[in-house]
Amino acid sequence: MRIAIVGAGVAGSSVLRTLLSVGPSTSPLEIDVYDYRTELSKGLPYQQDSDCLLLNSAASRVSAVRDQPNDFVTWLAQAGLSDDTLQGMARRQHYGDYLNQVFAPYFASDCVQVYHHKVVDVALVDANKPASGYRLKFSQAEASPTTKNGQPDAWSSVYQAVFLCIGHPPYADYYHLSECSQYVGTPYPAKTQLAHLDPTKRIGIIGSSATAFDIWRYIRTNYELKQPLTFYVRQRPFTVAEVILADDQALILSIDDDWLNQAQDEAGFISLDKILAQVRCDFQAMGIDWQPLVWREAIGDLSDNIRQFYQQDQELALLQAYISEITAYLPDLYNSLNHADRQRYDRLYRQMLNISAIQYLIKLWQIYCRKWLKAA
Repeated sequence: MRIAIVGAGVAGSSVLRTLLSVGPSTSPLEIDVYDYRTELSKGLPYQQDSDCLLLNSAASRVSAVRDQPNDFVTWLAQAGLSDDTLQGMARRQHYGDYLNQVFAPYFASDCVQVYHHKVVDVALVDANKPASGYRLKFSQAEASPTTKNGQPDAWSSVYQAVFLCIGHPPYADYYHLSECSQYVGTPYPAKTQLAHLDPTKRIGIIGSSATAFDIWRYIRTNYELKQPLTFYVRQRPFTVAEVILADDQALILSIDDDWLNQAQDEAGFISLDKILAQVRCDFQAMGIDWQPLVWREAIGDLSDNIRQFYQQDQELALLQAYISEITAYLPDLYNSLNHADRQRYDRLYRQMLNISAIQYLIKLWQIYCRKWLKAA
């Protein structure tokens, strides 16, 4: 079976590992990986860049080995980098080096070929026959790994499956500033994109996301500003700080595949009230009144964020861990609601969850990759 993976960052590397670990056994695999970057597994976020850029999660939360949650912590210790952190946050480029080392054996597999070519399109061989396979188009035909009539071909040979792991989309330009000479639409790599800033001029940052904090940290480290640095935000300045769950805290989550199957009525629906009641029972078992906690944290300001971070509020840590774990089941939970319950959920609860898109996609990938492989 011929498979192409476009993008060799964290997502592409994880796809490769999964395919090699639990892939179809009925036919041998031939896997081609395409990424124009020379450093594998790092992608844009963890490439070599300024050492002032930090992870947005603690080192203990970002292991790339599923059954070894402290693998990155161990790697830092073995590399003599355990003390090179800030409040448990490791440097971004150290994490990139770790990812490169973890996934290197999979890229070295005999059935894997890596091509440093930029893919710009993918198309069905026959639009009327989805099973006909796919071909990839490269940005420059002369750089193509395939030939046609003895000449470089802009299109690849046929693949039975293609995984597009192309990473973060371009940052949205809501205010149409891309034509302005002083506007920086893509801040990475920071050491080149932010190297031309004039510290005597006013500098503004639109938004207060993790990227905004990267920019703030880079500017604070590399410039002596003569003007105040300004954050421009529409609503609440900063999202809730991530709090690390202590080892002595036990997370209780009873919603899983078995619960979903048992909770459905004869029509296949699960009422929102039943789901909320189960969530309430889980939090009661942990000794937490969850709704007041959610609303209390949702209306906080920057001083609340600082308090949460330094006090390491364990009720908040359990809430965050619960949301992170239940994310994997949100598609099935949402699809099990009837129309009225979906409207009610969208109106009252969707914003409350404030789920990280990265966590959501990683967990969704873990579920559907296994389903796809089983079907294959």
